[in-house]
Amino acid sequence: MFTFSFISLNFISFMSVLAAEHYDISPKSTSYGMLYACFGLGAACGAVSVGSVFASRPKSRLVRPGLVAFAALLALFGLLHVAGASFPVAFALGYAYFVVITSLSTVLQEHVAEAVRGRVTALWIMSFGGSVGVGALAWGPFAHRSIGAVLVVGAVWAIVLAVLCAPSRLLPEVRRA
Repeated sequence: MFTFSFISLNFISFMSVLAAEHYDISPKSTSYGMLYACFGLGAACGAVSVGSVFASRPKSRLVRPGLVAFAALLALFGLLHVAGASFPVAFALGYAYFVVITSLSTVLQEHVAEAVRGRVTALWIMSFGGSVGVGALAWGPFAHRSIGAVLVVGAVWAIVLAVLCAPSRLLPEVRRA
């Protein structure tokens, strides 16, 4: 979670820079507010869909395709230079982002012993939320040179995580008697 937040989620901190440089949308405009609202609405829909549309599916099986979708959309968002197309891409990116986060949170809650759940969840929240800001500080000098490249690096890292760290591979198998 720490590396995902640190490397792949820095686009949240740099969205205003991306909007200004790639889409010619001023960060102080209504259009920027709409772009961010599209992202937020997509995130809300992604979170809700995990508990409704995907309720019958094991959450560990949503993570890998969610990471792949997130990576593709993040790369597209970072390479896109068409303002009109950025709005639906922001929505889809928010959706994929929160399908991944909600699924990972659910898997964590299902597989952590109650005796340590509070401590583990606190570390989870710290690695999830705290590392985004630290990542923005670390990636800032690179974003100054090429915001698109920073987002593509985040997308590549999400693919690496999809290959190496899928929760379905990390969970112990249940043996039937």
